[in-house]
Amino acid sequence: PWRISQSEIHHILVAGRARSGKTVGAMRFVYEAYSKWAWGVDPETGEPKRLSVIALDWKQDWRNLKRLVPPEKFRFFSLADPRLSPIRFNVLAVPEGIYPDQWIHTVISAFLMAFSMGGRAKAILDQHLTELYQKYDVFNHPENSRLCTMYELWALVDKKAQEWVTSSGDKKTVGPRVGNDTKDAYQRVLDRLSYFTKPTMRELYGDTSANALTITDLVQARNTVTVLEGAGLDAGI
Repeated sequence: PWRISQSEIHHILVAGRARSGKTVGAMRFVYEAYSKWAWGVDPETGEPKRLSVIALDWKQDWRNLKRLVPPEKFRFFSLADPRLSPIRFNVLAVPEGIYPDQWIHTVISAFLMAFSMGGRAKAILDQHLTELYQKYDVFNHPENSRLCTMYELWALVDKKAQEWVTSSGDKKTVGPRVGNDTKDAYQRVLDRLSYFTKPTMRELYGDTSANALTITDLVQARNTVTVLEGAGLDAGI
C-alpha cells in the first residue's frame, strides 16, 4: 500500500496502455481523496475541510462514481443530450465578483484556444461581444449578462459580415469595401460560432433563465463530485 500527502498533490498524470486500468485507478483515487479530505476539520487551520471534484468525461465512465458518493453530493450533467440531465449553461453569464471586461477576455481566450484561431478572430470577438454586453447594459449591471447568448453573438457577427456580401447579379458591393483577409476572418469566426445556432446547442448553452448553471455554481459547490459527460457532443454540434 502507498499513500500521498495532501500537501504534496498539485498535478497528477495517469498514464498507461489501453485497458490498463487508468480510468479505474483515477476514479478510485478521486473517491479515496473525496472520502478522506471532504469531511471533518483541517487540523492545521481548524476550518472545515473542503474538496470538490469536477470530472470531464467523454466515455461515460465517470458516471459510475454515483455508486460511491452520497446521492446528495453527486451531480451529473450531460454536455450533449438534452434528455439526460442537461447542463443548461450560459457561457456569457458573468460570474459573481468578476468584471465583465475580464469575462470577455476569458471567453475569447477559451474560444481562440479551442479553435486554434489568432489575432483577427480575437479582435472580431472582442468588438461584437462588447457590443452585445452594451446592448444589455452589462457593464453597469453584470447580472444582465444572463440575457446574452452565443447565438446572439453569432447573429451580430453574421449581420456585420452580410454588409460585405457582393451581389452576384449586378456585381455591386453592398456596404464598405474591405479586404479579403477580413472577410475570411469573419467567415472563420462564423463557422465556429455556428455550433451555437443548432437547436441542441442553443438549448444547452443558451439558457437565459435565472436557473441557468454558471461557472460559479460549478467551482464553488462545497464537497461535491460533479461529472460533466461529453459523450455525443460531436453529434450534437
